[in-house]
Amino acid sequence: MRRILALLALAGALAPACKGKDDTKIVVAVWTDLAVPSDLDSVRIDVTGPSHARSKTFPLTVASEPGKATLVAQLELVPLGAKDATFTVTATGLHNQTEVVAQPARLAFVAGQSLVLKLFLYGNCQKVKCSLDYTCAAGACTQPIPVPVPPPYDPSQPLSPPDVSPLGGSGGTGGASALGGADGTGGGSGTGGTIASGGAVGTGGVVATGGAGTGGATAVCRESATQCSGNGMQTCTSGQWGAAVDCGVHQTCTGPAGTGKCTCKVDPLCNSIGSRCTTVSTLASCAQDAQACFYQSSPLQTCGVRQTCTGSVGAAKCTCNVDPGCSSAGGTCTGASTLVTCAQDAQVCLYQASAATCTNGACTGAAGAASCCTNACTVGTTCLSGASLQTCAVAANGCTTATTTACTCKGAADSASCFDSSWAGWPMPNDQVDVTAGAPNLESYTDNHDGTVTDNVTGLMWQQAVSTTMLYWADAVAYCPTLSLAGHIDWRLPSRIELVSIVDFGVTTGAMINATYFPSTPANLFWSSSPLAGSSGPSGVAWYVRFDDGSTECHVEVDSPTSSNVRCVR
Repeated sequence: MRRILALLALAGALAPACKGKDDTKIVVAVWTDLAVPSDLDSVRIDVTGPSHARSKTFPLTVASEPGKATLVAQLELVPLGAKDATFTVTATGLHNQTEVVAQPARLAFVAGQSLVLKLFLYGNCQKVKCSLDYTCAAGACTQPIPVPVPPPYDPSQPLSPPDVSPLGGSGGTGGASALGGADGTGGGSGTGGTIASGGAVGTGGVVATGGAGTGGATAVCRESATQCSGNGMQTCTSGQWGAAVDCGVHQTCTGPAGTGKCTCKVDPLCNSIGSRCTTVSTLASCAQDAQACFYQSSPLQTCGVRQTCTGSVGAAKCTCNVDPGCSSAGGTCTGASTLVTCAQDAQVCLYQASAATCTNGACTGAAGAASCCTNACTVGTTCLSGASLQTCAVAANGCTTATTTACTCKGAADSASCFDSSWAGWPMPNDQVDVTAGAPNLESYTDNHDGTVTDNVTGLMWQQAVSTTMLYWADAVAYCPTLSLAGHIDWRLPSRIELVSIVDFGVTTGAMINATYFPSTPANLFWSSSPLAGSSGPSGVAWYVRFDDGSTECHVEVDSPTSSNVRCVR
């Protein structure tokens, strides 16, 4: 193990050196087996006397000579008071200003003599804190603080580290050497005076070759006594303190030297096993370790926003607060037209998420599945398109429900109906001449100014202008559904009776139609969607209406395909 030397000369209570004839002084030399500067980067010397205390810190750096530290500037330790007064010198090794290891000694000046005090900072004594009157050796507080008689200091001779630790047992008659009985031939124990009388530590047990020495160790403690060392406890065996045994995780070592013991730390929240409420919203879980110490086994649990801590000590828990309006998640009717929606939070606690009054006045459904009626339709019948009839009615739950029927639909909102476009399912309009003669339903039209005309008697909407392009019957049937006019895409080829409904028999010249609403209509043939009974399509016979004389005729397409005009309806 390498040793690093630091020569530290400290002016007595850090006073300047005396230049008179009095050579009463002490030079302090410190050795360590710790590395400089990675383990120790400075040494602090504290001098405590009966009436004063001083301290000085010396930085350590690596010297050019391997295994040593640079020597610091010399200062002298000289008496400020009585020369025979006992004072304490403590060397403390520091790293980054943190105390790593310390070694104390108690001594007195010898009048007229220059002495040297050698101290050793043990690596195995790092962070070991000893009780009053004891210091660390071999990693434990097993040695009393030494009161040596230092040897003379000769500045002309190089300082050398001690051969043995200066912390052996007291050197009374038959006392132990600094290292106890060391191996060697004839290595006897020294005869130095006892510590109590201030005598020097014995020098027996010097290393030699051969058999074992006979020096014995001086008892330093009472058998089976105990004392605290850090957070561990030492037990005295054969007069010597044993290695410290750590107390339990939830224990601390307490009591004076001789009666130290490991006792349970007091947990401010736990004095029994189980859970307990610390506040109305905080839950603590407590356990007991192998040393029967109670401790908090997990961090405090904060109950949820909708929870309260309840229950007896040992069986407490966070429970959900009761929401009187919620018995299950989902919608619940609390009145004929009031809907409350309940939800569950992360702790599965039910709470009222929202409440609403149904705008249509009806709340329906079982608890958890209730809802306000959507009432998406108006009671009655309505044409969704020219080919679709919607029937809307009130269901047993008070909500409206709609059914849809595919058919040719006609009629005003709330009173529409399906009809067969092959027959006049509406009052037929008549021209003014016939109405004057007593016929009902005078023809009436509305120009929608969007390319369409509405027949106010039949309710049909017609394509106002017609293409001059002539189409075969099959092409005419396919053309109307592709027409997009005035925002409508449900156009179709009219039936024969629908075409007849816009023939104006009172017109005597040109096309027999109301030219005010249907201008530029050619006096020509117009295809209908009506096939001759028993036939269909271009392979059969289809009907057309003549707008030159108002008559209707059928034509065999398969024999002689004919192109005619087309006007679409919806």
